[in-house]
Amino acid sequence: MSTARNEAGFSLVEALVALAVFATAGIALVELQANSIMTLRKVEAKTLASIVGENVLVQAVSGRARPELGVRRGKQEMGRTEWEWSLRVEQTADPQTLRADVSVVDSARPNIVAATAVAFIPTDAGTPTNPGGAAGP
Repeated sequence: MSTARNEAGFSLVEALVALAVFATAGIALVELQANSIMTLRKVEAKTLASIVGENVLVQAVSGRARPELGVRRGKQEMGRTEWEWSLRVEQTADPQTLRADVSVVDSARPNIVAATAVAFIPTDAGTPTNPGGAAGP
């Protein structure tokens, strides 16, 4: 008499090895998803900060009066985040051109600059505006 072994199905060791392989792949996919979400949040923050900075520059350029030389600071809310901006307007070597630099930070993380932008503003008059808005002689 011969005894026939039934070899249909998987052994316990084979099932455990397969489970370990799938668990490792699952962990890798979860980490990949978490990294993707963090990257998306960073891109969203940089995009919103850039929009805030561009808005500040557009307001400086599109005003009827020439922007005042010096530094101005302000706050603006966008995307449920409060952003702090700093606008520095200075004279360039060309008397008919001003340079405007803006930097934007998240109010919750003021040590990290989220966005910067630069604009050059043509002017008609060659005399700079006094800081503080005081009239010249």
